[in-house]
Amino acid sequence: MEKVVDITQKLKKKERPKPLEEERLEALKRTVFCFLCLFRCSMCGTRLSQQVEGLLNLCPSCDSEYRDFLAYKKGEGQDLKPYQDKNWVKLWESWEAFREAILNYKLSLETLEV
Repeated sequence: MEKVVDITQKLKKKERPKPLEEERLEALKRTVFCFLCLFRCSMCGTRLSQQVEGLLNLCPSCDSEYRDFLAYKKGEGQDLKPYQDKNWVKLWESWEAFREAILNYKLSLETLEV
């Protein structure tokens, strides 16, 4: 029995936490790939029942809101709903900027891997 090795200490050493850099890279990958997931709305995160055709993966509600936003930007959105105020416009402008940044970053990662 004296030769029985206690492996609990060895297992604890193996379960060491990931270095911060690895965690940061994983978080960044999740951000990029989850945002671009074809099975989730990229605005609200709702799971989509079917894959959306086109470049934008938005659920029906967010798609409707985004169309209102685009009409407003073109000067056609005269009948905005009460909640569609300047902050609503800023929200969609920010979403567009974030989406563009994510796409550009993903493209830059792909060029680094080639």
